Amino acid sequence: MKYILVLLTIGSFWLFFTTHTAELDYVTLEDGKILVFPPRQEIIITQNQKTGVDTSVLAKAEVENRNIIYNEIYVNIKQEFTTFITNAQESATGLINFITTWIQQHKLRVTCVTALSIYGIINIMLCHYYYKLTQKTKWVVWQKERSNAELFALPHKQLQQQLLNFIHEACANQQNPIDPSHALAQFIEEIDKELKLLADYKKLLYVAQRLPLSRFIITWHTHEKITQLHERLLFIKHIFFSWLSVYNCNQTQNC
Repeated sequence: MKYILVLLTIGSFWLFFTTHTAELDYVTLEDGKILVFPPRQEIIITQNQKTGVDTSVLAKAEVENRNIIYNEIYVNIKQEFTTFITNAQESATGLINFITTWIQQHKLRVTCVTALSIYGIINIMLCHYYYKLTQKTKWVVWQKERSNAELFALPHKQLQQQLLNFIHEACANQQNPIDPSHALAQFIEEIDKELKLLADYKKLLYVAQRLPLSRFIITWHTHEKITQLHERLLFIKHIFFSWLSVYNCNQTQNC
């Protein structure tokens, strides 16, 4: 919209200037300056150019002349802008009225298409979340052969070592494999993304199951399953940060 207004302003100024320039009167002074008088300007120079010109009168006339031109330009632009806004409002009103009338005449069709679109989009999003969370590279499926109860019961030191080994294998810096900081930072970033993905998945599923005709929603995971996955990720994150806090404490004492 702002680009249209800028182009309209420039076009209005050009149109006014080109249409009014041909109607102006020009007077060349002795010092080479040109004084412009529009036809409506009632200013007459009575001194002869050869005998001298009253510069104060000319200066005042020039200022008044410029003010008149600027005022005409302003009025012209204001009129063009007002016309543009009025036409835009009329067009928008007409479009809204047309859409409203069309919807009222096709209520059943609009309702069916809207419902199908909503249910279709929700099912696609749920399928997307399910696909993302079942990839082998996701931390939520780490140690998937064990249930949550079995995973939580493992000795923490043993689990920490297994987790660290897997982190260095999965998140190693390809350009510098011996750099451990890259793998740890990558793990933190990935597990935070998965936690957010689970939270969004759970919210969408909550909304979908409360819609009318929710039986048309494909539920890949139940709320209980998503909650279990969320708890599993939090536990893995806790195991990692427990190791990290001890590691940082040891490094500080050694320093």
